[in-house]
Amino acid sequence: MTDPALQSFFSAHQITAYKKISVGDSCDFVYKLVGKKNLFILKILNLRRPLQKRKAVVHMTAWAGREGLGPELVWHDKTYHYMVMAFSKGRCLRADDLKNPLLFEKVVASMRKAHTASLSHLEGVFPYPLKVRALRRGKEVMSYALQNFRQIFRRLKSRFFKDSGDVNYNTVSHADIKVGNILLEEAARPIFIDWGEVTVSSPYDDLGSFAHHFELDTYQEKRLLNLYFGRGPCAEEINHLRAHRRFAALNEVFWKIRVFCEKSNQNIIEMNKSMDFLQGFL
Repeated sequence: MTDPALQSFFSAHQITAYKKISVGDSCDFVYKLVGKKNLFILKILNLRRPLQKRKAVVHMTAWAGREGLGPELVWHDKTYHYMVMAFSKGRCLRADDLKNPLLFEKVVASMRKAHTASLSHLEGVFPYPLKVRALRRGKEVMSYALQNFRQIFRRLKSRFFKDSGDVNYNTVSHADIKVGNILLEEAARPIFIDWGEVTVSSPYDDLGSFAHHFELDTYQEKRLLNLYFGRGPCAEEINHLRAHRRFAALNEVFWKIRVFCEKSNQNIIEMNKSMDFLQGFL
């Protein structure tokens, strides 16, 4: 914490302590800051991200805060390496919470509003659809030469990753909708707390990720689309949602396998579970 600009912020807000927060698979560092009067969240954006991507993360965080979709952005440095947000009290949204129809509606409304953000916030950021991310992670796993994975991956590609040209990739996408990234504040207001993966893509990427990570059933899938579009979904829209839900599931399991491979003490039991999961698609 020796950066002069950051030290100036610490001094101005009388920061007396800070604590690192675990953030799962994020490549950034997150700290809780304790000030004399307020609490803050400091996010240190990894400099391996291109400058345009770091700008996009900061700009979308600021926009979301102004629109009531996320914590208020308090400060960022000129290099877009550090950004500080107001601390939000609450807990992570859980799948069981969505049994409350009013809360379910609030979450979908927030997601729909997030998708109205101007693409100008993401200037210089190229589209990175969920389908492409899942394929890239699958190819990363192939480099580890796991038994049977190459054959499984080829079959998955042939069956699920054909380019159908069915959706438009021209929407601001949060790109990391999952348990842990939607906070339920004390006033039962759902907010998005991490825009680190924001990109240009299809709204179905976020909808499919939401359906997967929050384990929506068939009724909830249709209700999700009904609330999002303001009308009953057609068969094609349901198919799009389920295809992107599948991309989200594959993206997650490919990431898990890659993490297992990277660890020196590979968890063979968990690895086999992931391979069985992939076989279940075929």
